[in-house]
Amino acid sequence: MKNLMTRRKNANRNSRRKGAVLVIFAIVLLALMGFTALSVDLGAVYAARSDLQIGADAAAMAAVRELGTSETYAVAAQYAALNHVLDRPITLAQSDVITGYVDFATGAFTENATPANAVRVTTRRTDDSPDGPLDLFFANTLGFGPASVSAESVAAFDGRIGGVEPPDSSLEYPLLPFAVDIDQVGHIEDIEGNALDSVDFEIDYATGTVIVYERVNLTVQVIGTQITYGAGGPTIPVYGWASIDNGSTYYEIPDNGNGFAGGETLTFNDVENAEVAVKGRALYREGSSTRFDSTRRSNISTPYVIVLRNGDICPEYTGFDGQEEITEWLRPYMDADTREITIGMNDVIFLFEFVNDLNSDAADFQDLVVLATFEKTGEVAGSDVRFVANVGQTITFYPMHSVDAPGNFGLVSLDGHSNGTSTLRDWIDYGYPDTFNIPSDPGYIILNACPGLHGGISQAIEQRQGDTVLVTVYDSVWGQGNNAYYRIPYFVAVEIGDMRLTGANHQRYIRGTIVSLHTTNLVIEPGAAEHTSLGLARLAQ
Repeated sequence: MKNLMTRRKNANRNSRRKGAVLVIFAIVLLALMGFTALSVDLGAVYAARSDLQIGADAAAMAAVRELGTSETYAVAAQYAALNHVLDRPITLAQSDVITGYVDFATGAFTENATPANAVRVTTRRTDDSPDGPLDLFFANTLGFGPASVSAESVAAFDGRIGGVEPPDSSLEYPLLPFAVDIDQVGHIEDIEGNALDSVDFEIDYATGTVIVYERVNLTVQVIGTQITYGAGGPTIPVYGWASIDNGSTYYEIPDNGNGFAGGETLTFNDVENAEVAVKGRALYREGSSTRFDSTRRSNISTPYVIVLRNGDICPEYTGFDGQEEITEWLRPYMDADTREITIGMNDVIFLFEFVNDLNSDAADFQDLVVLATFEKTGEVAGSDVRFVANVGQTITFYPMHSVDAPGNFGLVSLDGHSNGTSTLRDWIDYGYPDTFNIPSDPGYIILNACPGLHGGISQAIEQRQGDTVLVTVYDSVWGQGNNAYYRIPYFVAVEIGDMRLTGANHQRYIRGTIVSLHTTNLVIEPGAAEHTSLGLARLAQ
């Protein structure tokens, strides 16, 4: 009996132990299930955040290439939707795409700053996002709601261009041996957006006087002249002068003694608060007899002198007795389709008419055509400036737009010494074959000039029509002909358009449209000036 009772006590004790183990097992199992559920949900959150980051990076990189257009948000949304979070495409709200400016020195992003060089994209699965919060697998059963997850990416257009490498593929763009005038293609400004190289001047159209309100260098150049003594008669020599004190004192524009042939220049250095006027005289003598003598002054001879600046429309006049029309002289300085003047922002053109009867057929306003250019004094190149190109503007990038190097047309030796025809032809055919660098100190490079387009060089550039290429930008030039020198601080991308490579020098031209360009053969240099139309798209944050 005693043994039986002992066995029963042991059985009850074992039963109680088994019950305790079951309770502990249930608790442990519940904990394990909780940890498993938490692990699954946390994994989903981490995976969602990773997917959102990938989508934000892709959208920002795509959108930054659309800066300056109306497609920034649309492109960002398109590329975001190519990425999924838990098998659901990412949707962006308008507020998720913000343009702004990245300071590469600090990495700071400033929202809605202009000019913009960056795009910030935020991808979200939150209560107020288009796709709503992230639904979890198990957390809801434990009383937790859906998760809020987001990611952010900033892609910037790094325009600190210090050089150009030879292109490796059709997706990269060649550097051609042309130099274009900065006044024609854009301007420079400080990091706050204040223009540094634009000259403060105005035209008093009532008198024809050009009033300059700051210190400048002034160059006056004769573009061309054509006037005859009657229909089919002899050519009348034309002479000219320029004044910086509204006509109180005139200085002669040098000529060959027999009147202007075109290209003659007169320079005034370090002039402050000038009142610029131009005087022209057409004088024809037969022996001791004066047959024609007419003088016009831009400040008092209106309406016999027309003054034009960038954006004005060239007047329409038919050349007298088969003479060239005014558009032939202005072809390098105007849009052939719209007749809009496309000189630099610091340039002025004077058109002179020497006959008295403006209603006669002889009145064609190409008797004397003069270009005046103002250049701000002082150094402005460096890493604290920004070069702003006029994207979309049509320019004449050959012949050169500057008036400071007579007899030169804007071809430069990119390696500092080569200027032979075969070398220039190869550079135009294939692009410059070596890396071309502009040193960050002093922020520019000096290049010597090359001869003009001729022979095989002309044929090579004809094959480039329709291509997008890179060319250099100069802010100063001196010398004459092949002895001219250019100071090159910047680059610009141009899509080559129509051209004329035959005829007299003033009839030849190559036009192009300034374009914004992202290409991987640009060399980023931290100390270089920033270009707003050229650069590499990269993630900045």
